[in-house]
Amino acid sequence: VGLDSSVHFSLDARGLTVRLVGSATYFVTNRTELSAVAVKVLDAVGPPLTRSPYHVSVEGHADVRQSAAPYATNWELSSGRATVVLRHLVESNGFFPDRIGAVGYGSARPLSTGTSPDDLAINRRVDIVVLSDQSDAVRSLLAEVDKALEGT
Repeated sequence: VGLDSSVHFSLDARGLTVRLVGSATYFVTNRTELSAVAVKVLDAVGPPLTRSPYHVSVEGHADVRQSAAPYATNWELSSGRATVVLRHLVESNGFFPDRIGAVGYGSARPLSTGTSPDDLAINRRVDIVVLSDQSDAVRSLLAEVDKALEGT
């Protein structure tokens, strides 16, 4: 599928982040429905995440441009996208509902402050954050998730 530029991984103090970058790959513009590519990616990363004992935060983000109908603000759009990803992980991948939550940050947490198409695209994302302060254990989960994505 060629997702090298659309799925990023990082480890930090919060845990492992699986970053779904560039909403056009995962969602139709100004919509919350998952694309076919999004379903493939979530179905690949879902099983390793489901098997892990960690809590997960699904975090929706938007760029700085004004949202359009039917979403009054980027908070609603980013929250809706995060919730759709959460629902897919729970309903299709069996993730435990008591270990997952969703939040929308709108445009409040940009990765880039530029206004080029690439800068805007990197800010339109959904982050799946595996919450853990155990870097070695989460690092092994990173390898498992990365390997699961190789088949997509």
